[in-house]
Amino acid sequence: MHPPTDAAEEALAVVRRVRATALDLLGHVGAAMFDLAPDDPAISTLSRYALATIDGTILAQRADGIAVEEILTHLPTALVAVHASLTHS
Repeated sequence: MHPPTDAAEEALAVVRRVRATALDLLGHVGAAMFDLAPDDPAISTLSRYALATIDGTILAQRADGIAVEEILTHLPTALVAVHASLTHS
């Protein structure tokens, strides 16, 4: 059974607000980490990559029992690599 359309739309709006806040916060962290302006296009890519990694980590933890630390410990290194690929492409 699917929730009523209004409830589904409301839930989606909440998810979008939470994700927008997370992207904003991750953008500030990324800007400080890479000494970039918060509106630099690379920050958007880095923030979305970080959020996707966090989303996947939560899914892996819940579905497969993988420890969050096992995946997220590599996030800073991955972000450095993504940043390098953005500046060398």
